[in-house]
Amino acid sequence: MTSVIREKQKRNFEHKKITPKIIRDIAKIISDEATSKKGKDEKVKVIFSIDADDKNVSFESESPLIFDEKEGKLEDIFINKIYMALDSFEDSKKIEVQITHQIGTKGNTNNYIWVSGNDSRWVNGTMSILWSIIDSAEEQRKVSNLVSTSIFSIVVLSNILFFDLCITRIQAIPYVIIRLIIVFAIPILSILAGIRLNDLSASLWPSVELKTGQGYQQDASKKRKLAWLYLTLIIIPTGLEIIFEFIKHIIKNA
Repeated sequence: MTSVIREKQKRNFEHKKITPKIIRDIAKIISDEATSKKGKDEKVKVIFSIDADDKNVSFESESPLIFDEKEGKLEDIFINKIYMALDSFEDSKKIEVQITHQIGTKGNTNNYIWVSGNDSRWVNGTMSILWSIIDSAEEQRKVSNLVSTSIFSIVVLSNILFFDLCITRIQAIPYVIIRLIIVFAIPILSILAGIRLNDLSASLWPSVELKTGQGYQQDASKKRKLAWLYLTLIIIPTGLEIIFEFIKHIIKNA
């Protein structure tokens, strides 16, 4: 009995802006493969699906026309997930593509291309074509990583500086409960504020961004410009001032 070796390839991706064109290009590759199979009277299962940002709304079809501009799904609806799959029963060929609006990069397994089959050349060729489409997508700026590092540094340094400068005054407060509130409240509040700012930056610059929905480009652009303004006028100057004061304090006490 001859054993059949099936090759499987899976590639995850991140830091990409996925436009309707990218989605349609991927759908065409899968649709063309399905059409080729059906032309040979081979049994094949195809699915194209959309999950809207409103979790109660989703759409599914066996045709890539679900992504057509005339249908208006990609242009009119804010989308959270795109899923496409082809399963050929005759020769075990399978394609699976999932694209989600991904905030954060930790454990990113939600955005991937999966290709498998008995024919190694077909697997490698198909993966290469699909990956080239994803690779052609615009890169997402890794701003959230920079913001996270900046916020963490500011929180740590500001707390060290605050307690180093104010510890004597805190100890002079006659009420123990007030001293305890200050000692615990300042770090906790600063950490919570830092977490909130970090979450905000992650939502503005998601790891994988589905650029769909009416007016999406304008809304996202306005929010990012506002965030850049806040970053350059408040966060960076504040951080530099804290670092400067911290260094000055160390030199003074050296």
